[in-house]
Amino acid sequence: MKYEVLQALDDGATFFLGFCVLVGAAFVFYRSKRAALFFAIGGAVFCLGVAAELMLSRTTPHVAPAAMQLMFSALDTGRHLILFGGLALGLRAVAVQAPR
Repeated sequence: MKYEVLQALDDGATFFLGFCVLVGAAFVFYRSKRAALFFAIGGAVFCLGVAAELMLSRTTPHVAPAAMQLMFSALDTGRHLILFGGLALGLRAVAVQAPR
């Protein structure tokens, strides 16, 4: 019971973080459309990663626990790489277009 509650809080916080980055793209849009695109992609993938984790855990109950842990680790790593890559590329796009 306690584990399920903590897992639900973790999923909710992860989705909220991705949603905040996704909404943050709207605030960057007036400055750089390319930066907004990178922010939106990073935030959307981070949000959708939660759904992918839930789907993966529900549809593959027959998989060994070690293999499931490996799949979750790969999904988490990819999700974070895309989020932080999108943030980095977005900030770079803003910096390149800034007047000197």
